[in-house]
Amino acid sequence: MSSADRLTSFVHQALAAGHDRPSIERALLRAGWHKRSVELALGQWADTDLNTPVPRPNIQVSAKEAFLYAFLITTMLICAANVVSLSFHLIDIWWPKSEDSEFTGVINSLINGSIAALIVFVPSFAWVHTAIKNRLRQYPEAAMSTVRNWANHIAMFLAAMTLLYNLFWLIRTILESELSLPDLGKMVCLAAVSGAVLLYFRAGSGKVAKAA
Repeated sequence: MSSADRLTSFVHQALAAGHDRPSIERALLRAGWHKRSVELALGQWADTDLNTPVPRPNIQVSAKEAFLYAFLITTMLICAANVVSLSFHLIDIWWPKSEDSEFTGVINSLINGSIAALIVFVPSFAWVHTAIKNRLRQYPEAAMSTVRNWANHIAMFLAAMTLLYNLFWLIRTILESELSLPDLGKMVCLAAVSGAVLLYFRAGSGKVAKAA
């Protein structure tokens, strides 16, 4: 039996014997256990009206879960980037800066690239989103997963940084008196997509907090 298992077993026995948590914590600290280890061991058992300790859900981090959330973030960001790219290129066609046919050919090629990427990655994102949703329906306690929490916050950080950059871009063009209708349209598209990504992962983060 590992040290963590012995500690958890002792806490269970002490709670079952009727000892209060502060007394158990003091005894373990005097015995040389680290405070954080003691807190984690006590946190594995819930206070209830029963006369026996009730275990809390123990969320195990698996390679499959890490794969799903890494896949989710990657496909979502690729989809978002290509939606923004496609919007920018369409704006460049509607308000061309040059009548050069070569420039138009490059834009068309870039549009085709964005469309191809969306054809591949939108279904991929839909698949992994559904897989995670089904997993949470089958194992509701997985909403408290550390991997899920980190994935949500990393994605929200990236989306928030993009929104701040968009604001910087807007302020700079206004100060330089260079704000044009095409630029404004691109800023609106970038803000809308970034905001959608932020709200999507914020909803997932809210479920983690609610479950916790």
